[in-house]
Amino acid sequence: MRRLLTIVVVCGVVAAVSGGASWAAVQFDVGVNGPAGNRWALGSGWGTQSGQLDAGFSVNPDLPNVAFSLNVGQSKSFKFGTVQLRENDISRDETNNLGVTAYLLFAKPQVGPVALPGEAVAFTGSVCDWANDVKISFDPIYVNIDNCGKFKVDFSDLCFDKCETLCVNACVTLCSGPCPPSVPEPMTLAVWSLLGASWCGVRVWRRRRSELERVTLRTPWTPENREAIRQIVARR
Repeated sequence: MRRLLTIVVVCGVVAAVSGGASWAAVQFDVGVNGPAGNRWALGSGWGTQSGQLDAGFSVNPDLPNVAFSLNVGQSKSFKFGTVQLRENDISRDETNNLGVTAYLLFAKPQVGPVALPGEAVAFTGSVCDWANDVKISFDPIYVNIDNCGKFKVDFSDLCFDKCETLCVNACVTLCSGPCPPSVPEPMTLAVWSLLGASWCGVRVWRRRRSELERVTLRTPWTPENREAIRQIVARR
């Protein structure tokens, strides 16, 4: 009985702790491209008109097919799009209002479009002089999955020193996973384990008692028992 109680208590503790401490991988699915999905939002300083800086921003057409799963601490990189600098000479009035924001939509987990503001700096002069002409940098963004989970999105920085096309890569890192199942408090765990052990013990005791009663009722009297009973009756 004591051994049975020990086994039940230990099994209950192990099952509760191991079940509550498990973490599952998080699935990431990139959403669609378009006005409400993956896209670029640019300031008025970009364009082909007078006083605007000529550059082309495109989104990877295969972006909606990107899907992956991450455990805590793991990262995944993929191509978000490209930027093509098409300016031959940068004047002073082409260095203003160069706002850049990238929007990355996740279908899973459902956190909505993630906005990554960028900072663009243009340097006046010829684009063909091998000096830095345009720099675009992005700060990482942290996104909450729920009250516990969090992941980071970071875009690669760009530096143009001539008319060229550069790729913009996104990197997703899972910083912390979703909330695991709650682990019972030690007192609650002990109480339920003892109740379970007591229930098992009562069943074992009842089964043994029932077996003993069946054996006692079914066992016939031996000749010695019969003779002893006759002698007692005769004395009376």
